[in-house]
Amino acid sequence: MEEGPVELDFFALEKKEPIPMASRSSVRGLQAAISRMNPNILRSVIASASIPSSPPASESPAGTARLTIFYNGTVAVFDVPHDKAEMIIRMAGEGNAAGVLEDGDLPHARRISLRRFLEKRKERLTAAVPYASKLGAQSLDHLTY
Repeated sequence: MEEGPVELDFFALEKKEPIPMASRSSVRGLQAAISRMNPNILRSVIASASIPSSPPASESPAGTARLTIFYNGTVAVFDVPHDKAEMIIRMAGEGNAAGVLEDGDLPHARRISLRRFLEKRKERLTAAVPYASKLGAQSLDHLTY
């Protein structure tokens, strides 16, 4: 199971044909979908011992392409047919929407951050007008809530 040497053209000395625009957009879509995947599902797929992470190129069927997933410092390579890749993308999109709705921490953190920002803004406004009357300082309360 010895593989041949791999040559990488770091300085782009060899001329390559440009990648078609349709292929580039599908790669971007795939990358975006992978970034939206549910981390628990992705970890279980990556950690799965039953799927080889990088099979030799001679074993991959003609209708498949290599799918590389970079996640949390881990690189996983799979040979996946086009329809399966689309299914993975669809699952990733659905998994992200459900996870964000169930987890209410993000809106709570935003509220706390917004409250802190508004309090600091009020302090800056009162510091800019140090001799404001009591009535003027109370009129700034609407800025914090």
